[in-house]
Amino acid sequence: MAAIRIGREEMGAFARASGDYNPVHLPGPIPSESPLEAPVVYGVLASLAAVGKMAANSDRGLRALEATFVRPLRMGAEYDLEARWAPPRATARVCDGDLPALLLDARFSAGGGRLAVVATDRLEAPRLCRIEELAPGASVGGSYAGDEASLAWLRERFALPPSAVGDDLFHALLFASYLVGMLIPGSGSLLARLRVGLDEGAPPVRASGAEPLSYRARVVDLQPRARMVTVAGELRHPGGAVAKLTCEAYLPPPPAPLDVRLLEKGLGGRSDLLAGQAAIVVGAGRGLGAALAHGLASQGCSVYACSRGGPERDSCPGRWRGALHHARGDASDPDYCRHLLREVVDRQGGLDFLLCCAAPPLEGIGFGPSSAGRFNEFVKRSVELVSVPMATTFDAIQARGGACLVVSSEAVETTPRDWGHYVAAKGAVEALAVWAAKRSPRARVLVARVPRLMGGPLAGEDGVAGEAAAAWLIRGLSTGSGGGARLLRWPDHPPPGAF
Repeated sequence: MAAIRIGREEMGAFARASGDYNPVHLPGPIPSESPLEAPVVYGVLASLAAVGKMAANSDRGLRALEATFVRPLRMGAEYDLEARWAPPRATARVCDGDLPALLLDARFSAGGGRLAVVATDRLEAPRLCRIEELAPGASVGGSYAGDEASLAWLRERFALPPSAVGDDLFHALLFASYLVGMLIPGSGSLLARLRVGLDEGAPPVRASGAEPLSYRARVVDLQPRARMVTVAGELRHPGGAVAKLTCEAYLPPPPAPLDVRLLEKGLGGRSDLLAGQAAIVVGAGRGLGAALAHGLASQGCSVYACSRGGPERDSCPGRWRGALHHARGDASDPDYCRHLLREVVDRQGGLDFLLCCAAPPLEGIGFGPSSAGRFNEFVKRSVELVSVPMATTFDAIQARGGACLVVSSEAVETTPRDWGHYVAAKGAVEALAVWAAKRSPRARVLVARVPRLMGGPLAGEDGVAGEAAAAWLIRGLSTGSGGGARLLRWPDHPPPGAF
């Protein structure tokens, strides 16, 4: 078994080689219309890294490659490679612990052609094709060339000499990434499946001088509900066809905007029920955390909405806009939490509520030796996002006889197969909350096992609306008195009970 690890240097070289600057693959912020966290490893780059190890066992060159991208690979993470040979074919699995991430089917035969390719202008920024704007038959065409210096670096880095992957197929693979990441669908999209091959029976393309490559590609299938786009194309050289390719791309849905009217309906309308009280909401930048922050503000509470990236959008109605304060920062940083508490106490005279709704970026993480580090880091980070705010604020909450809400998940009970890290993290924060309640008897502690949310990582359209879940949690937070820990379960479950 071999290992694959793609770092920042390899990612940068591939971006230059291919011209694919889709922001999901680049460090830094990614488009607000995408729920993904950057950077995701280029699918073609991960495939080339695997092919380099597969080709070491062959005396022939790659002639065709089919890749299925099961789950995103993360920059800097280590993955296992398992390859099987049945000449002239080879299959491989790139695994994240016990979960498949990339499936490869390669065919080796006579070596590919050598090309001298002249540089051409490429897009400097990706297009953004919304799924609703695409239609079967939509096409693109033009000239293309990979960056030769970066291509040569990748060849050396991954042991991919021309005898293993000819220039024709290498350029075709680079173009496939450029096509999906920059042209159709463009910004925010991810490869789901790729088929690239040289023409059967066609002799290798050979050219004595530098010539431009030309391409033509069109949408051959569109599935708006699944948000999948299939693009077929051809890369040509004046000496003949270089390669044909088919790319299936997934365009993640944009985060759903907060439905303020649905939120207020769940709360029975706006009110002054919580007037004069103050709350800190950790993880209030999007989703359930944003709904909690806005819902509390609609009931007259002064809310300090904490998130690392700041708010996605400000949809707070003008009537109660002043009750919502955005506090950008990392809640696992003790200095940040101390500063935020001082600000709240100075402005409001004290703190009544702490809502812990933050979590690390959610993704499937396998369970195995190679993925154990990321598995453990997810649990550690999840606990920090609860323990640090609680440790900082509990004295202030006790002084006002207030309450702390810790958002857990019904996954603690359902234990979904591919989400062991998430189950372990939520179990840990539940235990922490129960312990904190015994240590701080004047504070109420609510642990909420939230159901699967609509559009979330554990559910599709059958999930519960985040606004409905937020209204339920706020009702639970604003009623009751006394200390101790209480378990909140979604209304379809048995009534709340003590731990």
